[in-house]
Amino acid sequence: MKYNNRKTESAPLSEIIEVFKKKYHLTEAFDIKNIKNKWDDIVGIEISDLTKQIFLKQDVLYVKVVSAPLKHQLMYNKDNIKKQLNDFLGEEKIINIVFL
Repeated sequence: MKYNNRKTESAPLSEIIEVFKKKYHLTEAFDIKNIKNKWDDIVGIEISDLTKQIFLKQDVLYVKVVSAPLKHQLMYNKDNIKKQLNDFLGEEKIINIVFL
């Protein structure tokens, strides 16, 4: 006789997705994908075009940019960018931003 370990009660799809992301350690991958999709809206298309790479590691967002003046400008706006991204994600996921 086969044992069926499925739960019989129903749950909201959003809850199921969250459990799946945590179980398979995909939360950070989904977060970075969402950040990349929102990056244009937060910093603007001109700055976004000069951004080479964005990645998230241990709650620190690393952003590689093309030019030093742009890096300097982004450093002045770091707190604002961090706040907008955390608001978008719905929680304090990003504790720091490092511009490379």
